[in-house]
Amino acid sequence: MRIWKLFTAIVAACLAMPLAAAGEVEIWHKAESAHFTIYSSGDRDDLVDFTRELEKFDGLLRFWFQKPDRGFADKIDIYMLQNQRQVASLLDSRTVAGFYSPRVDGTHAVAHYKGGGMRDLSGQRILFHEYAHHFMFSEFDKPVPTPNMAARPSSGSN
Repeated sequence: MRIWKLFTAIVAACLAMPLAAAGEVEIWHKAESAHFTIYSSGDRDDLVDFTRELEKFDGLLRFWFQKPDRGFADKIDIYMLQNQRQVASLLDSRTVAGFYSPRVDGTHAVAHYKGGGMRDLSGQRILFHEYAHHFMFSEFDKPVPTPNMAARPSSGSN
């Protein structure tokens, strides 16, 4: 039921987005990879770049924490909205730039694809942050960083 409410909120936010010209229809793009299905109304090439960079980030996390690649076992849906305000409006909060929702009925994250100034949180930073939540929940018994996680284990240990 909560996934349906989120979906409805995302659709409502998308319909409320200002359109560049009267009568123009907003087109959503979809990119899929081994670990992600990402939806965005932004530029298709940017979406492909976001997906590629997120796959690299997944590889880095798996290398750092010595976790095997499980492929499609924990695929996550990600919705990229135009800006931080649209993301915040989904949770009725001005301070939210992205969020992660681990649910039995479908795990998803919401981030944005705009921003990047000195005081702004870029879409890529938000996306990486939200995926880090998913990675921790999927790969560790305790999905929070611990002091033991700070230092990379030596290559000789299991």
